[in-house]
Amino acid sequence: MTDFTSTPFTRQFKKDCAALRQRLHMPDDTVVVRNKDADEAGDYRLARHGDVVDDPNWEITDITPADLD
Repeated sequence: MTDFTSTPFTRQFKKDCAALRQRLHMPDDTVVVRNKDADEAGDYRLARHGDVVDDPNWEITDITPADLD
């Protein structure tokens, strides 16, 4: 029987799944957002994902709330 856990496809699939899990949020999850109209860089805030997901004024970043400490 072939061991498929060590194939390049399987390793890449596991990496892709891990990356997707980091980007999927529930409505009550806290995310870091950036105001799209901000003149200066660094205008980041914490918000509930459900409040900003469809709001054109906010951009959800890849930054985690723990990174802001």
